[in-house]
Amino acid sequence: MGWHPMCVHMRVMGKMNLTGTERKQLLSAVRSRTVRAADVPRAKLILMLKDGESRDSIMRTLGCDSRFVARAGEVSQELS
Repeated sequence: MGWHPMCVHMRVMGKMNLTGTERKQLLSAVRSRTVRAADVPRAKLILMLKDGESRDSIMRTLGCDSRFVARAGEVSQELS
């Protein structure tokens, strides 16, 4: 079973703390040509949130809407 950014995503949204290994995995996913295409924006979102990027900046950079970013918060609240 392979690594999946949503596993990190669900844990990160509540605490916004990444281990060094998790950060390396996300950076690797962003650069990978073999990771599912849908997982790359998720990995980028996690990294941008961790780096303190604003919702507007994330939406501009990723070309997504507020629902994509908001869903991350919803997942976090469900896990709390």
